[in-house]
Formats: sequence, structure tokens, C-alpha cells
Amino acid sequence: MCVPSLKLSSQALGGGSPQDDGPNQERWTETTILDLAREHSTKFFAVEVRPHARQIKALQLPDFNALKAYLLMMTSAAPAANGAGGSPCGPGNGVSPDEGFTWVDMQCTSPDQITQLGKACNLHSLTIEDIIDDAYEKTETFSRRGYLYCMVDSEDIRGNTARIHILLFKHWAFTIHDCPAAAINQTLARLDEDFLQQPEAPEYPQSPLTSPMLSLSSMCPSPLQRGPTVTHKEDISQRPVAVPAYVLHSILDVDVDMMTDSSDVLITEAEQVDQLVFIASSKEQSDVLRRISLARSRIHNLQQRSFSKQRLLMRLVSTLAGHFIPAQIKLYMRDVIDHIAWCSQRLDSGNEILAQANSNYLACISIEAAELSNRTNAMMQKLSLLATVVVPFTLVASLLGMNVRVPGQDVDSTVPFWSIVGTFGGICMVAFIMLTRMEIKQRKRGM
Repeated sequence: MCVPSLKLSSQALGGGSPQDDGPNQERWTETTILDLAREHSTKFFAVEVRPHARQIKALQLPDFNALKAYLLMMTSAAPAANGAGGSPCGPGNGVSPDEGFTWVDMQCTSPDQITQLGKACNLHSLTIEDIIDDAYEKTETFSRRGYLYCMVDSEDIRGNTARIHILLFKHWAFTIHDCPAAAINQTLARLDEDFLQQPEAPEYPQSPLTSPMLSLSSMCPSPLQRGPTVTHKEDISQRPVAVPAYVLHSILDVDVDMMTDSSDVLITEAEQVDQLVFIASSKEQSDVLRRISLARSRIHNLQQRSFSKQRLLMRLVSTLAGHFIPAQIKLYMRDVIDHIAWCSQRLDSGNEILAQANSNYLACISIEAAELSNRTNAMMQKLSLLATVVVPFTLVASLLGMNVRVPGQDVDSTVPFWSIVGTFGGICMVAFIMLTRMEIKQRKRGM
């Protein structure tokens, strides 16, 4: 099965022939890909990747009209000149890495502009609706229309959620998003690193089996000459492939790397909270509980993203997207799946740490409540003993203070007074001895 080439409709774009777009071409600004990666305010840009010429052409397009003129010019040009059009069916699975690809990025587009682009590129109405409404993370293949659609949840330069809509054609890749996305800028930097800074392939010696001078020493090298051998085919498979799926893989890889970094930060936060539970004072307990709740919420959100990303990647490496994603790109996507699986395991570990920290927090609260209850009981015992001592004083004072004749009232002596004081002193001494013994017994039980 072949993948049709991208053929734009000039009527859908609201333009005529490409020759009428001269003023727009003058407004195109050619720049370097690294400058484009550092620029966050560019709303429209195009990147032409030509691997054999070791050339990447980056263009800043000022508005949507300039973008339309650029698309009409590129798709109407001769296929042999730029490799953007190509024949209706390419070699193999319909994607040729030798011809390169063109990447067009659109930022802060209006629904009307997306509708124009959809009609020009023969997009399905469901795809246009998903792009306008920012649907959930998904991927769909439209083989008859010649494109693959994918929506990826990523992050912007401020760390907020940014949705990137990706369209893959035979030699074209379109990315549409509402705000500057960090994955877009890092993908631009990767293009420069992979296709401009890549060293030349080393020259491999001719195989002994095909050499005209076949010798026994060449077929059986000495033990000193033996070692790990790398074939030419294996080396080629490790090189980046200049196909539109490269953009999709790079965005997903960057997004997963950012998720991995976020998971490391959350794991560190969970470990710190787990240690803080045991050393936090009573005044800091509310802050510890708040940090536990916030960390669990962030881990839960990141887990939802990782599960969604894993399902998306599994669908992309399946046979459904085989005509748009070459086997070399699928190999790297499987590595991204391994990374997201490892990230999910880390998040599960962080969730367990926070659950244990929450249990430890509740245990500490229970221990503190028990200690407070014990201190209250001890205080109440002391107050009860004091009340027991004070009751006789109150009783005697009440009896002697009555407006009646009492014993010893007519006796001109202080003996009755000191007798009463001595009796009360003896009672206090007995109560003090009993209280001391009770405290000694409680201390022995505590040991």
C-alpha cells in the first residue's frame, strides 16, 4: 500500500498560482535552526530537511498568508527539485528518508485558518474538529487521505499543559499548537544536532567473503584481532532517519524526558516529606499534611499522563501506523515506551512512599494524642488529690465559721487553733507521701 503525496488545493487556501505570491516570498525570513529554536514568538515557520545535501533550511513566515504562499509554491514545484512533492507512491512503505521532509509549525491559529488548512490538505472533518476542540490524547490513521493525525499532551515553556496536534504526510509534517511548546524548540535543536553536526559515516573494509584476494588470515583473524564487530547495516540503523515521523518521535521523546525529570522531582519531594513527618513540630503538622496532599495530587496527574502516553505510543508502534512510521523510528519509539514504563514504576514507588508517609503521620498524631491524654490524666489525679486535701479545710472552716456557739469559743487559749493546724498539716503530709509514691510507681511502669 502506498501513501499519497500532499497535494494542496489553491482554491481552499484562497490563492491563485504560486507565481502570484512574489510579495509574500519577499517577506519570508531565512534564519538558522538554532536561532529558530531560541525564538518563542514565531507563529509560523517551515524547516526543510535535506539529509544528503547536509542542509536544513529554516524560514520564518510572518503570517498565515505567507504560509499559504509557501505551501502552494512547495507543492507546485518539481518533485526532483525539492523532494517535497514526490511520486504518488514512494519506495518501500511509502516514506523515503533519502528525499528528506519539510516541517511546518503553526502557533496560535484561528479556527478559520485550521479549516482552510484542513480543506487544502484534504483532512477529515473529524480531524479538523479535534484540532479546533483540543481533543484528548489520541492518534488516527487516514490511509486513503494520506496522513496520520496525532494529538500529544506536552508542556509549554512555563511548565503548563500544551496540546500539540501533529499531521504526518509522505514528505510533510505539520504541528499545530496554541502556545510556545518546549518540545518544539528542543526538536529544532535535535534537528541541528542529528543532521548538521552528525559526523560522516566511517569507511568499512571490504568483506573477506567478497574480496578478490581471499586469504585464510583474513577469514580467521588472530585472537588479538578479534573483538566486537559492527556491520555497516547496524551503523546505518543507528543514524537518524529524515522522515516526517522524526518530528513525532522527537516531540514524544522530549515530552517523556520532561515527565521523567518531573517524576524524579516528585520522588525527592516524597522522600523529604516522609522524613519530615517524624521531625515536624506540632505547629508544622498542617504544613506536612498539605505537602502530602499536594504531592499525591501531582503524582496522580503525572500518572494519568504517563498512562495516556503509553497507550498512544503502543498504538503508534502497532501495524496501524506502519505506512507513516518507518521501522527505524518504531525502534526508537519502543525505547521511549521503556522510558515511560520506568517513569510509571517510579511514580508508583512515589505513591507508596506518600501512602506510608500518610500512615506515619496518622501514627504520630495518635501517639501525640495518647501522650496528651496521659498528661491530662496525671494532672487530673493531682487535682483530685489536692481537692481531697482541701475538703477537710473547707469543712472545718465552715463549721467554725457558723453563727452559733462552737467548742472552745470561750477558752482564752490558742491550743484549739494549733490543734486544728497540726491536724491539717498531718493530713497534708500524708497526702504528699501518697502522691510521691504514686509518681514513683508511674515512673517505674514507664521504664
